[in-house]
Amino acid sequence: MMAVLIVLAIIAFAALYHIHKTDRTAREKVTLYHLQSSGLAQQLLRSNQSALDLLNDPLQSDVIQALSDSSMTSPGPDVQVMLATMVQQCSQLRLLQDQFRDAEFAETLQNVSERLERAVKAWHDEPVSGSTPELLASLGRAADQLYRQHDSASARMLEDIGAISRQALPSFGVIGLLLLLIGLTTWVTARQLRRALSRQVVMEQALSESQERVYHMQKLDALGQLVGGIAHDFNNLLTAILGHAGLLLDKPGQDESQRFGLSQIKQAGEQAATLTRQLLAFSRPEVMESRVFDISELVRDTEDLLRRLIGENVELTVRNPDNQCLVEMDPGQLQQIILNLAINARDAMPGGGQLTLSTRYATASELERLELDSADGGYVRLAVIDSGEGMDKETQERIFDPYFTTKAKDRGTGLGLSTVHGIVTATGGRIRVFSKPGAGSRFEIYLPGTNKSQTASATRSASKQQFYGTETVLIVEDEEKIRRFLNDGLGSLGYRVFTAANADDGLKICLREKDAINVIVSDVVLPQINGVAFLKKARRLCPEALGIFISGYTDDVLINTGVESSKTPLIYKPFELNTLADLIRRQLDSAAA
Repeated sequence: MMAVLIVLAIIAFAALYHIHKTDRTAREKVTLYHLQSSGLAQQLLRSNQSALDLLNDPLQSDVIQALSDSSMTSPGPDVQVMLATMVQQCSQLRLLQDQFRDAEFAETLQNVSERLERAVKAWHDEPVSGSTPELLASLGRAADQLYRQHDSASARMLEDIGAISRQALPSFGVIGLLLLLIGLTTWVTARQLRRALSRQVVMEQALSESQERVYHMQKLDALGQLVGGIAHDFNNLLTAILGHAGLLLDKPGQDESQRFGLSQIKQAGEQAATLTRQLLAFSRPEVMESRVFDISELVRDTEDLLRRLIGENVELTVRNPDNQCLVEMDPGQLQQIILNLAINARDAMPGGGQLTLSTRYATASELERLELDSADGGYVRLAVIDSGEGMDKETQERIFDPYFTTKAKDRGTGLGLSTVHGIVTATGGRIRVFSKPGAGSRFEIYLPGTNKSQTASATRSASKQQFYGTETVLIVEDEEKIRRFLNDGLGSLGYRVFTAANADDGLKICLREKDAINVIVSDVVLPQINGVAFLKKARRLCPEALGIFISGYTDDVLINTGVESSKTPLIYKPFELNTLADLIRRQLDSAAA
């Protein structure tokens, strides 16, 4: 459309130029006509005047009379030539008039021609007749009128031509400008419309991607809730399994076969508990549990989970140094880093391959190249290397962008590597990527080390006598297997134990034994009210009682219970009896001091 308008504008300006050129040519022709007709009319007037002067001259009259008396039939040569000249001049004027038509000028020219014809005829018939001078005088008056009229005729023609130009030029100019403005407006509008459409397409794509991301996030959230719920029940079972197995192992008089069977049960339970903690690493992002641990040990503990995750067609190799590589951070976050990188490596090797994990302290040259400070605990390097498809430079530049993924829509959300980058950056570390198409990928993660001592994991090796006590402990737990385990275990350590399946039963016991209860051990999530609310009510009845929470739920569930703000110690399930007994003993000793 815009091209058509521009073409029309060009045509309008071309017509404008043509009119201007035609106007100039017409004016030149009229001017030439004016000069020619003026000259011919003046010559005609002069010729007529000369003929009159000749007829009025006495000498010429005598000659003409003598020639007439001698019976000469041809008129005088001078008059005859003048009359012929005037006829020729009229013919030329008539030719000019055919080109430039003017009614008044044409009428006068016709009058001149008729009078000239009568004068020629009269001179031919009777040269000396008195009518000839009268005809020539009349012709002279007509010629004089003709001479005067050609100026007005030319002026009228120029005025008509000017009127046409004055009317046509502005019209075509305005039309051309309008067409040009319409074309430019159409072009600008079309361009803005294209931009608007492009923005709309981008917004629709972004909206579609956002909806898809929300859908994936909802799926992940639902999966996390499902995992959290399953983990809660599984942790309850593992707590009972590990607890009763530990109690049986502590009983004397068992032969080796029985102890071996029980130790195998306990070992399997501990492995299941480790696997559950690893699975929950993705479901506990809200509450960080920063502690000092050996990164090499964590990689070894995660090895079995990685082998199940990457499949049998990928060979896993773990290389750890002999010395410890201590870092201070949330172990769950580091597990999340390892699992995300392992999943990406597996997807990059659909036909199988090699996956290698290695840990060591970073060298001074590496730290200098990364511009990292080598003071304090230095930096620990974790490398994840695969033999997969690799990446080009363009992909490497975007791999840490949120929601960027090269996987199919149903296979990735684009959040894995961005999460890894966020965790590493938040700890003050660095991450580097080396990859080429067809040559695999290598991710190097540098995490700040620490000189602090490794956090003690459990009190398994402590002597049993350290956990003995004679105080009264109230256990509020809705899982019967755990109540039995804690009742038998704490009872074997000398404690007086009361158990309740819900908050109402626990409050009844508090009301009945309010002066005797020293410690209240409560599950965080109870059937009627949560453990925090229960503990507040129980302390109104037992003001001196100490509190301890136990839970098999993930941290995102516990946040809503207010357990953090209560500042009451919390033990995650599954746990061993010694862990709870040690905490009870320390709480009681600290209160008595």
